[in-house]
Formats: sequence, structure tokens, C-alpha cells
Amino acid sequence: MPKKNVSRYVLLGLLDWRPMSGYDIKKIVEFSIRDFWSESYGNIYPTLQKFLTDGLAEKTVERQEGKPDRIVYHITPSGRKELVEWLNESYEQRRIRDEFLVKFLFGHLLPVESNIHLVETYRHSLEERMEWYRKSVAQIKKQGLKNRKDLLEYLALLQGIFVRESKLHWCEEALKALQEHQKD
Repeated sequence: MPKKNVSRYVLLGLLDWRPMSGYDIKKIVEFSIRDFWSESYGNIYPTLQKFLTDGLAEKTVERQEGKPDRIVYHITPSGRKELVEWLNESYEQRRIRDEFLVKFLFGHLLPVESNIHLVETYRHSLEERMEWYRKSVAQIKKQGLKNRKDLLEYLALLQGIFVRESKLHWCEEALKALQEHQKD
């Protein structure tokens, strides 16, 4: 069975949240779901055009004074039907690519101080992202979990917190071990 283009369904899912421009989609990907999904403009716009051709989305043009027109895409009933069919299919757990962990793994070629610096930098980035997750969880809780979409978004954010907590714990353990090794 040929591999499905999961990006297609991610973009349909985002359009199901609300009508969006390609720029809006890119911003959501960069700020909300970047920890588990990425998309480039080079994929977003051709996919949106394909949605129009395939009848999975429609577009409206919003005139803007002093700026180019804003093209907003809306999912169609056919697009939602295709998204639901995909949601009902089994999925394949994807392998992650983690440049930090690969650099850490091969870090024996560097002084231990470089290994420590790498982990400290990683820890700092995790702490910054954790702050974003906590603010997002607080915001969604403040608004209330009015429907299942809100509940699922909340639970996805909660997973982000738990994953980062685990990674932060690993950082503390790694730093202790590296600092002990540094003394030897």
C-alpha cells in the first residue's frame, strides 16, 4: 500500500479548525504544532491549490488596503469527509530526527565541557518551550473546555508538558553524570 501524504491531512485538519490563509497555516505550524509537525511554504501552497482542484477546499479573497489580497481557504464537505476517512485509518509511528541527540551521542569527540554546554543549551530551549506550553494550557483552561476539540487540544498540550518535563529530568541526570566525569 503506498504511503499517504500525511501533510495533506494535517492541512485539512487545520482548515477544519477554521478558515485560514497559507500564512496563517504556517504560523500555527511554527508556534502550535512545531514539536510534532513541520510544514514549509513550499508544501503548503501547492497542497492548498490541489485542494481547490480536488474540491476539498474553496477560497475567498479578502481585499486589504495597502497590502496584497488575502486568500483564505475553507474546507468543503468533501474535504471533511476525506479527513474523517483518514482519521479512521491506522497510523504508522514515525521515527523522529533529533539533531541534539545525535550531536550528544557523538560528543565523545569533544571535551566534556562542550558536552555540558550542549546539554545546558538544550535544557534552556526546553524551559522556554515549557513556558509556552504552560501559558497555552492556562489559556485554554481559562476559556473552558467547551467541546471535544478544546479537550483534545488541551490533552495534546498536556502531553507536550509531560514530554518536556521528562526531557528536563534527563538533562539534570546528564549534567550530573557529565560533571562527575569531568572531575575524573
